Amino acid sequence: MSLLQEAAFAHLLPEYERAFGEPPPDSMTDVDDLVDYMRERLRTAPRRELAFLDGIPERRSGKDVFR
Repeated sequence: MSLLQEAAFAHLLPEYERAFGEPPPDSMTDVDDLVDYMRERLRTAPRRELAFLDGIPERRSGKDVFR
């Protein structure tokens, strides 16, 4: 992996995980393809700033918070 590929991957990975709540597929072996895939998916996906909260149930009232 070249330094440029490593920098691109390191920059895109946290943004991808934040947007989709999971890491990119590990079936891709070519780093260039993986970086292109993450760029394209991030470019075309709607922005979901809080995707990591998807598994947390919604609160019904303030009393339910600490149950």
